[in-house]
Amino acid sequence: MKSVFGRFSTERDWKIESRSGRVGQKSGVRVIALRNGKVVHVKDFVFDLGEHFRGRSRLARWIGPEATRIRQIKGDTAMEVKKVALDGTIAGFAMGIFLFVGGAVLSRIIYGPQFAPPGKFTPEQLNAFYFVWTKLVIGWIFGILFVVSYELLPLSKKLTGAVHGMIYAFSLWLLMTLWSLSHPLVYGTVNVPDQTFWILYQLVGFLGFGAVLGYLYRRRAKKSVPPARGVERQLA
Repeated sequence: MKSVFGRFSTERDWKIESRSGRVGQKSGVRVIALRNGKVVHVKDFVFDLGEHFRGRSRLARWIGPEATRIRQIKGDTAMEVKKVALDGTIAGFAMGIFLFVGGAVLSRIIYGPQFAPPGKFTPEQLNAFYFVWTKLVIGWIFGILFVVSYELLPLSKKLTGAVHGMIYAFSLWLLMTLWSLSHPLVYGTVNVPDQTFWILYQLVGFLGFGAVLGYLYRRRAKKSVPPARGVERQLA
């Protein structure tokens, strides 16, 4: 028995006999908190439960495995939703930043000092803050959509790095670019400066999104570890 700041801990082995007659043993530590010489709190930390807890009653034997499976499915689903939302948000914000920086550089090269075709924007809109917040919102929305789309793909192997993420993003960009060019090429004329700007502008944003997304997947894969086993039980 050890005393730590008014608390006592003991290492114990308990013998258990279930209602059905099963006999087993559990190991753990019991922590007892004292105040003015009286026991005010008892907590057991139990380990190595084994199979003897599964036969406590007919009801437990019937619903135990199924309830555990349902709880595990719910927990996995909640974790997956959080992961998709977090990855989509981070990679989407990265896309917005890449769109802003790439758009500023490309518009200066293609359109000159006015940064846009004549009449495209009002004077109030031609400020950095307007373009920053709009691109962040656009990147955030489509970042989550693109991550959801990726998770729905029947892939046996997930992204393993920034390069693989950029390949996935490039594939999305190529499909969207071919679709956007198909109608002007078939039914009308192509505005070369505008189309050049939009193709390169979107490419910069998609590659930035893919690089960050691939990095996030690789980082999460490295940090994944098996869950620790053990049960904590608090006694009144």
